[in-house]
Amino acid sequence: LQQRHDRVRKCLVRERKAAVDLAGALQPRAKLVRNAQVSFLSRAKQLEEDVAGQGEVEEKLRRLNRAVLARQARLSQELLRLYPVDWREGDGAMSIRGLRLPNSYDFTGHDEEEIATALGAVAHVVVLLGRWHRVPLKYNLVPMG
Repeated sequence: LQQRHDRVRKCLVRERKAAVDLAGALQPRAKLVRNAQVSFLSRAKQLEEDVAGQGEVEEKLRRLNRAVLARQARLSQELLRLYPVDWREGDGAMSIRGLRLPNSYDFTGHDEEEIATALGAVAHVVVLLGRWHRVPLKYNLVPMG
């Protein structure tokens, strides 16, 4: 019985030593896990704050978009005042700033300088509207004087 008791005791001492060694080996890992947990919790809190503030940012963005749309509308209305466009029902011709622009299929008998001036005004309107409304033009319009 004494021998068995000594063997169990030696085994118990070995197991305790192994447990102490294992605990010592796990200490650095435990410290890393604690640091990671603290970092995770602080980032989770920051994320919650960011999500809470996102509503304010979205509202500000909506206000800015409304302001941009209102500005685009005002600029477009001013442009129509500067370049009034009229349509004549009889022959389907249009005029811009009082300059007659006949149907594109028949320019014969019309003043070329007036047509060129009217087309220049149309090009200017198209360029300005495209720029103000952020619509890229497929072809660049280059004024030739």
